[in-house]
Amino acid sequence: MPKTPILDREGFFTVIPGGSIKDLDWNLVNTEVGACVEPRQIAMIDAATKVTQVDFVDASFTRRTQIDANKFYSLLGTDGPQIPGDYTL
Repeated sequence: MPKTPILDREGFFTVIPGGSIKDLDWNLVNTEVGACVEPRQIAMIDAATKVTQVDFVDASFTRRTQIDANKFYSLLGTDGPQIPGDYTL
């Protein structure tokens, strides 16, 4: 993980019925200027639907925390999971 500007990144997960683990869509990131929430991404899709892989070292995290999904969304103010956007006109 890069030392600057991101100091550490925390990933979150919840346990769903049946005991499976689901990663939540947001990370908590601490930087030199404070904390923020960022979307957790493993691939990017541009307007031409070309998939570009993300650098996994840069997208890694320093710790993972289990939390109830509804409590997570409420505490961090993300208003729920990310949903795909349709940007076609």
